[in-house]
Amino acid sequence: MAIFALTCGGLITMADDHETAPADGAAAAEDKGRESVWMRIKLKSADGILEGLARADFDGITRNAQVMRQFGRLERWARVKDEDYLGYLDSFNRANEGLMRQAKRENLEGATLAFFELTNSCVRCHDVVRDNRQMLPDEGEKVTHSVEKATEYYVGGPQQGRPADGIIEAGTEVSLIETAGSYALVLTEDGVRGYVAIDALVKLSDDEDGTGE
Repeated sequence: MAIFALTCGGLITMADDHETAPADGAAAAEDKGRESVWMRIKLKSADGILEGLARADFDGITRNAQVMRQFGRLERWARVKDEDYLGYLDSFNRANEGLMRQAKRENLEGATLAFFELTNSCVRCHDVVRDNRQMLPDEGEKVTHSVEKATEYYVGGPQQGRPADGIIEAGTEVSLIETAGSYALVLTEDGVRGYVAIDALVKLSDDEDGTGE
């Protein structure tokens, strides 16, 4: 019962996040519209899986998980340039594959745990998406540094326990948010937010960052 309660809580969190995520401008509205399609499909399938778990209906669990698999592939294609999102989407898809394996074995406890992992990956992903939206630079916001050489970045910090989330290319201008030892948290103008090695950054002069006389 505790697992089911946590799982339902995860679904409620996802739904609340979907309703309240901010969206400014035409591009953000377009992104939100696309995300709402994926979200509706996922929530409908998740409801079907949860019902299947409650009824020990393994065919129903598998059927809804297969829908998630198909749309997960489409979503990955649509999000191919969003490296942060793809990392979480891959975690979601792995959990979904695990769910189908457990359903095939008719292992109710294993399927329930896999479903909790799946919903938890959704919650973590939407936390990152929401934080990145809130941290997007305002138009004309000052950038402070340039990336001197292509460098790996880590969304959760270099200690996150998984490979780097992507590469920030040489010449990219960023805003320095904070430093943490030999790493710095930066934000690019297109919304990538992560930790990079400090020695990969070069401070812009006043003239370059637009604050000169």
